[in-house]
Amino acid sequence: MEDKMKKLFFLAVMMLLILFCLYAADDKSLAKDMDAIIKAALNYTDSWFNTDAGGLNSVLHKEFVKRSVFLDEKTREEFFLNQDKEELIKGANNYTGNIVPNEKRQIDITVLASYGNMAAVRTETSSFIEYLHLARINTEWKIINSLYLPRMNEKQAIQVDPNIYEDYIGIYEFPQGFKVAVSVEDNKLFFKVEGQPHFEALPESVNKYFFKSAAAEVEFVRDASNQVVEMITYQPAGSLKGKKIE
Repeated sequence: MEDKMKKLFFLAVMMLLILFCLYAADDKSLAKDMDAIIKAALNYTDSWFNTDAGGLNSVLHKEFVKRSVFLDEKTREEFFLNQDKEELIKGANNYTGNIVPNEKRQIDITVLASYGNMAAVRTETSSFIEYLHLARINTEWKIINSLYLPRMNEKQAIQVDPNIYEDYIGIYEFPQGFKVAVSVEDNKLFFKVEGQPHFEALPESVNKYFFKSAAAEVEFVRDASNQVVEMITYQPAGSLKGKKIE
């Protein structure tokens, strides 16, 4: 009887040791996955800020889609905006300069959940809040989906004579292959890129404007005769210049 109890005790101890080893292995594997998931999300965010097309290409899955739901601020209709991997990389190649330096990006990454080869991550920066879905493909974590919204701009609009808006109405063509239409309705200034909703621009000065619900600012440039000839857009990843053509 005593020998039997010793054997049972020995077996119980062995089982505990095995379970402990399995738990420790799982714990180390989980920690390794967490590090890899966070690294992928950080690489994606840094690459976007740095307009690093190669970095984006390395971390995005070929089926990647970035989405956001906006309210068209002129028509008051819901607008669903999609970007695939190719469009996001093309956008990264468009920008010059860097508007948000490293120390002001305020990047915060939180792994919300993970199971097997999938994970959900929340990224918060000075410019955007994003929810990412990632999948482990072979041994690498790739970003599959992004749902995002720009952070609300906290600037306060100043009062300007709305008649000045008439100078800005028109079409502005950018060498990157898109146009911005500027219109006025009810003494409000609206901007629209083809395939995107209207956004209302609020005055920061007579020539410079910002958006409450888009991570961008614009500045109108006049020539020696005081005619508006150009628009400069400032976004977190850089700036672009477009000529007024109409």
